[in-house]
Amino acid sequence: VAEALWATAALREEAPVLHTLLPSLSERLVRTAADMSPMDAGAALCALAALRAEFASTSLLIGPMAALMVDRLLGAVPEFEPWLLANLLWSLALVPLDADHFTALLRAIVEQAVRRAPELDPG
Repeated sequence: VAEALWATAALREEAPVLHTLLPSLSERLVRTAADMSPMDAGAALCALAALRAEFASTSLLIGPMAALMVDRLLGAVPEFEPWLLANLLWSLALVPLDADHFTALLRAIVEQAVRRAPELDPG
């Protein structure tokens, strides 16, 4: 589901018909969230951020889906890949999260960035 959401985000400019896919993708995202790997949940959160304008033009709210992805992502707190760390930080500013989810995700991003600083900044 996360890959389908990313593909939708990547193709949104070329295929305006994607609005018709958002309801079924959203339903599948919620239905499969419990079985998602934390990395897939992180990727899905980034895709939700990328599709925020498309979601805004529908009656679908990304806030509850984003909170669900944060819960799944932080449930195991794996080592985030550098690309995911950067994209999660970007997503944090774009998805509507309540204060608890926002703070928990920001804390996880900062902790991992600090811990992995030597490998993230080779200079």
